[in-house]
Amino acid sequence: WSDSRATIAYQNLLDGRVEERKTDGPAVVFAEDDLGRSFAQMAPGEPAVTLGFDSAFPENVDDLHIFISCAEPAALDQLLSRCPESKLEDLVFLNYGDFLEPVLKKHNCGRDRQTQAVVYLAMNEYGKVEDERTSIGDDRMGVPKYAAETSVTGKWSGHFADRLNRHQFYCAELFYRDWRRVMLERVSFEAVYHLVGVLHKSVPVKEVHEYFPDEV
Repeated sequence: WSDSRATIAYQNLLDGRVEERKTDGPAVVFAEDDLGRSFAQMAPGEPAVTLGFDSAFPENVDDLHIFISCAEPAALDQLLSRCPESKLEDLVFLNYGDFLEPVLKKHNCGRDRQTQAVVYLAMNEYGKVEDERTSIGDDRMGVPKYAAETSVTGKWSGHFADRLNRHQFYCAELFYRDWRRVMLERVSFEAVYHLVGVLHKSVPVKEVHEYFPDEV
């Protein structure tokens, strides 16, 4: 039941690395998918500026963070190659279960200060954003437990969490080590369940564990 966050927080305090939590405000969004563009609509006040992946990085955005909604490592690689070095730490990467870490490290991103989010949101058939967070019952101590919880880490984590919370979506703010476990779990789930499903004539993901648990 030990919580590593308390230890990390105290060590950061001793090292003088405590920084002010950043709350939601203006941002820019690089996205070519409906879910990614939805983050621009969630901005306080006017919707955020949305750019395609072939667009140039905006100038004079020192006080902004930049969402990047991308599931294709090759496209992300090309986008980051055009990013000014001074803006790298203000990028917020939205992860939907793709293993982007090698590309991020190539461009000196992805460390503990980098803002990264494992996103468990989806667009429904009516074009509305839905939270995929699911109750899996209580643990042995009677504490409610959930699966598919959106989580974020890094410099702009407060900004991202506030944006989701304001629209009634769950988002946990985690230290990098704990967040990376969540990310690797999501990557593993997406890889394994979809592969097993496809091998059995496209069995829906929700039925994979019910009928093929040994293969999983």
